[in-house]
Amino acid sequence: MRLHIVIIAMIICGPAMAQPALGEASGTITGQLSYPSDFIPEDLTICAEEISTKKLHCTTRKTRSGKRYSYGLSVPAGEYFVFARTKEMQGVRAYYSDFVTCGLDAKCPSHKPIKVVVNSGATAKSINQSILRIGTLNKV
Repeated sequence: MRLHIVIIAMIICGPAMAQPALGEASGTITGQLSYPSDFIPEDLTICAEEISTKKLHCTTRKTRSGKRYSYGLSVPAGEYFVFARTKEMQGVRAYYSDFVTCGLDAKCPSHKPIKVVVNSGATAKSINQSILRIGTLNKV
């Protein structure tokens, strides 16, 4: 059986954020987290990969409010592909993709990652990190 993961993205503000280097113009990616279980794995890592350089900006910090978990990732202004990963699935990246914007419908023909543009001083909008065991996995 092939294991599948998908990232759903919807931006909301969250207090726990990884920080870019001092002096860089930065913006923020934030969102809610979910996982196909009654818990969020401790090692669940959210990353933004700079498209031009492939440099990764990652966080494992999570904030809990009731049953909801959220994350925040401050990154230099730029263009990114956002994904989640866990140690349970070494080498696998679950990208925010077209599949998410299709409503996670199995009939969606594309699992192409979606470019997220982060502007200086702004929060990228419309990106929740919901990790589900459906969709496609991207092996690294």
